[in-house]
Amino acid sequence: MKKLFFIATVLIAAMMSANVESFAQTQYAKFKGISMNEPLSSFVNKLTKDGFELYEIREGTAYLTGKFAGDPDCMIAVHSEKGIVDHVAVLFSFFSSWELVKFKYDSFKENFKLKYNNSPIENEHFENSSTSDVLKYYALKENKAEWYCGFMIPGGGALISIEPASEPGVFALKIVYYDNINREIVKASEMEDI
Repeated sequence: MKKLFFIATVLIAAMMSANVESFAQTQYAKFKGISMNEPLSSFVNKLTKDGFELYEIREGTAYLTGKFAGDPDCMIAVHSEKGIVDHVAVLFSFFSSWELVKFKYDSFKENFKLKYNNSPIENEHFENSSTSDVLKYYALKENKAEWYCGFMIPGGGALISIEPASEPGVFALKIVYYDNINREIVKASEMEDI
């Protein structure tokens, strides 16, 4: 998770440094139409009104379950730092084969290209020519492979990734939405503490 967080931070920094007028930093990123300028409790209330079920709130993160992009069994993690929602992660049902998870990943990648009209920053590679699902799983688990792409979205960024699940040969697909303004607020607060 820390590696993915680092990658996302680098991607967002790169995206923010790009001088793209249509992605001005005066707006907050949205998830399911809900602006990330909400306190955690308000953001969660809006998601529950949209049909998500609250599972628990622990250490500044709310965990919900519900339907997202046609998948009825998604886990949604809404993370807040210092009371500010700074990112939302969507974890899809696990996939029992590389072919299935890659198909879904490619589908989301194409949909993001169409919706946000920009090309992703991507890193999709295996160090070796892994052929079986189990070998691909272990390559991802042992950091000998990476499979992700990042997009600029209005007010922030989105990172789509394939990760190893807990069982060999089983894969997880995750999409994380980041808000640039709130990330900068959190960063400024951290800098004051240093």
